[in-house]
Amino acid sequence: MERRDLNRMFDALAPTAEQEQVVLDRLLRTERKGRPMRKLKKLTVLGIAAALMIISCAAAVVTGLDQRLLDYFGANQEQEPLMAPTAVRVEKSHTYENGWTVDIRQAMSDRYSMAVLIDVTAPEGTKLNGEGAYLKVQPSRKDGGYGYGCYDLMDETLPEDQASYLFILNYDDSRSDLIGSVWELTPESIYMEENGTEHEVALSGWTCAVSLSEQDPGILYEVGQPVSLGGHEATLDQLYLSPISFAFRLRHILSQLWDGELGLVSEDWEGQIVLHMDSGETVEMERLPLMGGLTNPDPEDPDAAYGHYQFRPERIIDPAEITAVTICGQTYELK
Repeated sequence: MERRDLNRMFDALAPTAEQEQVVLDRLLRTERKGRPMRKLKKLTVLGIAAALMIISCAAAVVTGLDQRLLDYFGANQEQEPLMAPTAVRVEKSHTYENGWTVDIRQAMSDRYSMAVLIDVTAPEGTKLNGEGAYLKVQPSRKDGGYGYGCYDLMDETLPEDQASYLFILNYDDSRSDLIGSVWELTPESIYMEENGTEHEVALSGWTCAVSLSEQDPGILYEVGQPVSLGGHEATLDQLYLSPISFAFRLRHILSQLWDGELGLVSEDWEGQIVLHMDSGETVEMERLPLMGGLTNPDPEDPDAAYGHYQFRPERIIDPAEITAVTICGQTYELK
């Protein structure tokens, strides 16, 4: 078993203290029942403790999803298990000299997108939870292409000097993905309105490393079939389905697509992507794509060119229930 597979296995374990004791009792009881006592030394207490330590470390990584993340993606409690294995605790906080505090709480991710929950507390007497406040966070990675931004969760239950934000990043790289990756996030400033005047509050000097889960909640399909887009042929290389996103990748892109004749502007995608479920139901995408375009990481190699398009389904999905995908009128069975 590869190290990555082991990490994914441990990520899936989250025992309580009571469960750990049950495991320990069962191990000791089984050893005593099935073997003479003189052979018990082969399964030492040290070995059992080491095993429980590994399980405990995994439990520190795995956690339930914060309700605010569930609300943002429109997921109910029954759908939480679809993404919960990717949730990682961050729980890192910094208070700046100007009195502002940033708490990076939790992250969740799939192959091409991640969401990080961030709480901000303003100095006493500063109202933060009004409309117009915006947190600027800069990711520190140079490889791949990505789009990102912070969204105000508009939590009206918070005190006036607090606000919650969700940092969303969508990623595109033909050589890697987000699974198990580490991102350094630097809060840079808060844009806010105070006494009718907009101004920017600088937040500098702190960077937080966020280690994403080794779990992939989605399914990657190798397709390798022709697809016609805008009257031009390409190869549908891959499809990816997760509970919160759908992505496809193109290869063998003709020059007409590079010349802009494809014309895949955001309006053209409406109703063009349909997911078919085994129940007979269908799910479409939100109108605007999360990201998309054509690129070539190696201009000297035409075969390196590819297209990557990523969307968010109109609702949370179970990838295992999707049996086919329709792209611009062409349907591909998923096997």
